[in-house]
Amino acid sequence: MAATISEPALTSPVTSPRKPLMPPTLRLLRYFRPANTVLAIGLLISLAAWISTAYFLERQAQAEFDVKAQVLVADIERRTQRYVDLLYGLQGLFGDDLSLTRDEFGRYVAALDIAHRLPGVQAIEFIQYVLHADRSEYEIAVRRDRSLDKRGYPEFEIFPPGARPEYLVIHYVEPMQGNEAVFGRDLLTRDGPKEAMIRARDTGKPIATGRYQLIQDHAAQSGLVVYLPIYRSRKIERTAQQRASDFVGLVNIVFRLDDLFANLIDADERQKIAMQVFDVGPSDADPKVPDAGNLVYATSRDSTDSAQRNLQQSAIPLSTAGRRWLVVFSRPAEYGGIALVRPQAMMLLLGALTITGLLFFSLQTLSRSREAAMKMARDATRELRDQLSFSQQLIETLPHPVFYKDAKGRYLGCNRAFEVFSNRK
Repeated sequence: MAATISEPALTSPVTSPRKPLMPPTLRLLRYFRPANTVLAIGLLISLAAWISTAYFLERQAQAEFDVKAQVLVADIERRTQRYVDLLYGLQGLFGDDLSLTRDEFGRYVAALDIAHRLPGVQAIEFIQYVLHADRSEYEIAVRRDRSLDKRGYPEFEIFPPGARPEYLVIHYVEPMQGNEAVFGRDLLTRDGPKEAMIRARDTGKPIATGRYQLIQDHAAQSGLVVYLPIYRSRKIERTAQQRASDFVGLVNIVFRLDDLFANLIDADERQKIAMQVFDVGPSDADPKVPDAGNLVYATSRDSTDSAQRNLQQSAIPLSTAGRRWLVVFSRPAEYGGIALVRPQAMMLLLGALTITGLLFFSLQTLSRSREAAMKMARDATRELRDQLSFSQQLIETLPHPVFYKDAKGRYLGCNRAFEVFSNRK
């Protein structure tokens, strides 16, 4: 007699439904694994750190470059001021005694020891103002002057030849040796010195010429001359008219520009910084455009051409003895280079990429280990499911009723024979 079954209707196991397709967003997220995310973030951080470091190094190099430029300009100003101070000493010497002899002038200059204290000085001179009416008397007096040379100067005369209303004649020159060619020269016949001397007379201040070729220098070096006026009386305040009427001459110092700037930049430093000095005109006029025509000095012959290839430049104006100078400093590209490829920046980039790579490969290894473990679990689950499916199929083929329950006595499944037996379809 078949037993009555009161439990809910039993059904044979059915095939598991197909898994739904993964949404596109989830499929996209599969590629953003931790290792890939760390790699992307690490690369971005490395790039940002590299660029930031390069920017910092560039700013630091620029600051050091600017400081070096300021120091060099201060050194130039200090050197030129030494020449100006020397002129004030000469002015004071003539201010006490306008009848200063040639011998006294020579002994004073010799005591200055300019060969050691002021290298590059070509000559120190006294320029006397002579009217045309006094020219003959003046030339005779110089020819008879035996205070320094017992032979006097029997062939002395103002040159170049020609009658002019007034003359500014090189009267004393020390040292005489090597400067004989300028003794007696009327400097009013030369445009550069003429302009500077007139400005010095009218202002009472030291005034320099622009760059010009020295008469006495056979090496074709460019020179510079600074003039300081001498007046008959030592007044503190003078009008322009009083300056013209009291004017008796000038003292000047002649020096070679190359020697003025010599050793300003060490040989090793010249690989790191280049310098160009332009004379852009008088300080009371608008500055000229710096070019090869008013270039006073350059650390190398190709400085002008190489300036276009420089990474950094700094132009600093400088006023000296009534002239405007523009000092242009540049850092050659060979030294400065591109900030991004400097050793410090490249080392930081390499270190950041190394750390990023280590993190990426570590997480990649962990991710692969996790994927391998999940694959093993999926394979084991599939094998178990296959075994259960096989067992179910085996039960279905049995002609005898078969059912199974859980631990609480509830039916979990049965075969077709049990359904027929229990009249469950």
